[in-house]
Amino acid sequence: MISGLPDVTAYELAEARERLAAAGWQVADVIETRPPRGGAGKGAARVARQRVTGERLVELVVVYTEYERSRQPNQRDR
Repeated sequence: MISGLPDVTAYELAEARERLAAAGWQVADVIETRPPRGGAGKGAARVARQRVTGERLVELVVVYTEYERSRQPNQRDR
């Protein structure tokens, strides 16, 4: 672990941002993951991974606690 970098894995995104800022780190980018079949994220976004991208800069990968399933056409819809 890099000195002074708090581990914010599993924190909700807003709290992760606050903890990082309080420690002097800036969020450079937030990447959202999606299920293989797509769908819009809803519910809380939680940090799944953090990665240092520069001096005092962190990239966060987030997952949502719930997803709204996108409608997939089936054979009868064609």
